[in-house]
Amino acid sequence: MLTVNAAAQAYRERRADLIQIPMLYIESRDFVSGELHGIGLWRGDDIESVSVPDLKTGIPIVRTFYNAGLLSIGDVRYESGLNIRPISIGLSAISDPVLVAFRQYNARGAEVQLWRRCYDINRKPIAVEAWDFGYVNTAPSERPTSGGEFSISVEIVSEVRMLTQGSELRKSDQAQRRRLNDAFRQYKAVTVDWTVPWGTKDVRVK
Repeated sequence: MLTVNAAAQAYRERRADLIQIPMLYIESRDFVSGELHGIGLWRGDDIESVSVPDLKTGIPIVRTFYNAGLLSIGDVRYESGLNIRPISIGLSAISDPVLVAFRQYNARGAEVQLWRRCYDINRKPIAVEAWDFGYVNTAPSERPTSGGEFSISVEIVSEVRMLTQGSELRKSDQAQRRRLNDAFRQYKAVTVDWTVPWGTKDVRVK
């Protein structure tokens, strides 16, 4: 749920100095259980717990953001239609929170929420403004140049990307089991090989 924050917008309209610090929250999954593990990163000075508007529900929720790992966020473009909007995000590959999100857990397809924490010229907090919402598309590792920093370049794509996802990915047994271990599609992959003649007892039913 992306809405313009009234307090931050008032500063913009007055042409007042507005400091905007990016904030990111990613929900990676356990490789085995599929359980979600969220990690927050931002460009602030300290590790801090901040109330942010959840971009799916609009309800304020407190998240913890680590001040190590978030290097850069590319251009965020707003447009209508069905174009998939990629956003490039640079993360430090030696940051412990980043390693947890992208190595300890599975970040492929993970939900990502972006905000901007707004301050006035005296560093007084004004608001936390919704920025964008999407999913991790690719997260390749990059080798640093001489004297550079080892980083991970992550591509975030908009929700429109979900329209291109095949139904097999959305309706697999693994995905279904994330809903209270629902086993409805347990035998989906092999049912094509089963033949039950009309009028005979289905041996699969106990």
